[in-house]
Amino acid sequence: MYDKIQTNDNKPQKYGSQVSFNNETKKYELFPLLDETKVDEWRKEIGMQPLAEYVSRWEIVFEAKTK
Repeated sequence: MYDKIQTNDNKPQKYGSQVSFNNETKKYELFPLLDETKVDEWRKEIGMQPLAEYVSRWEIVFEAKTK
């Protein structure tokens, strides 16, 4: 729910749970993230799978950045 509220307010999401469909490219995209280097850590803390695995169902490729 946190990410949904953030993206509705045009703010970056923390957990990467929200995607959107781009009508121009005809592909799904991940809404901007608060911190790409910490997203999988935050997801793990609340029992979520890694982001790359989650977004693959929409054919989105995510590669976590490191600091």
